[in-house]
Amino acid sequence: MLVKRAIDSGRFSDDEEAVREALALWAARQRRRFEILAALDEAEASLDCGGGRSTIENSMRVLAEDVK
Repeated sequence: MLVKRAIDSGRFSDDEEAVREALALWAARQRRRFEILAALDEAEASLDCGGGRSTIENSMRVLAEDVK
């Protein structure tokens, strides 16, 4: 039903185009997911090797200000 509405509205010309778009979005989502998981693995490895920094209430305020 969603695909039919998208075709009727002119968003896609046919079912095949809609499926291609859905697969492209899924692939992009999977790539991003793998990037996030790799970054988490890297962060965990860094922490395991003594990387990172201690946080206290004041350091969290400073970090929040830096992010702003």
